[in-house]
Amino acid sequence: CSSDAAVQEHPGEYYGWARRFCGVFCRNKSRGVASLFSPHAQLGASAAPVARGVAPELALTATMDKEKLLEIALALLKRRDAAVSGVIDMSSHVVLYRFSEETQSWDRRNVEGSLFVVSRSEEPKYQFVVLNRISSENLVESVSSDFQMELTDQFLLYRNAQQEISGIWFYSPSERASIAALLQSIVGGAQPTAAAAQSPIEPTAV
Repeated sequence: CSSDAAVQEHPGEYYGWARRFCGVFCRNKSRGVASLFSPHAQLGASAAPVARGVAPELALTATMDKEKLLEIALALLKRRDAAVSGVIDMSSHVVLYRFSEETQSWDRRNVEGSLFVVSRSEEPKYQFVVLNRISSENLVESVSSDFQMELTDQFLLYRNAQQEISGIWFYSPSERASIAALLQSIVGGAQPTAAAAQSPIEPTAV
């Protein structure tokens, strides 16, 4: 892989790689996820310097423990989706990139904020949600047995149900690894316990 300094010195190499990626994607479209994401290392080397320019808003997480933060997040998430029953894990700050087949390049999307993996009381049973800090449009992706993903040195790459190829950059490498492991366990059929869950409704006395 190229070093960050080399990428900054030769930014055109990023777009050259994107064109090669599109060819690889088309040739390997029907193969496994490993073939789909085979050139992933160059994405990490190229896009990371752009993502590092983001100043994460971590003041809230610095003043309260994670358990309390997840409880607050659960209340916020239930306002937009009443079927959300629990928050399993979170990452404090992520940025979304998407591969455009039209322009044959990776584009930074207008999505960044905290990412939450949630359980739901109805199908789809699991999703991840990015509560967007820069627009009113949140990112919501369903996670099931056919969800395709791969963890790289700097990104979590995935293909969604609409066949869109996306890359999520994480401010925290440890959160990237833990979220990837969690999503992979859900794909494999695990039913993880929510760290913050909706309290069961108590029966009313007659």
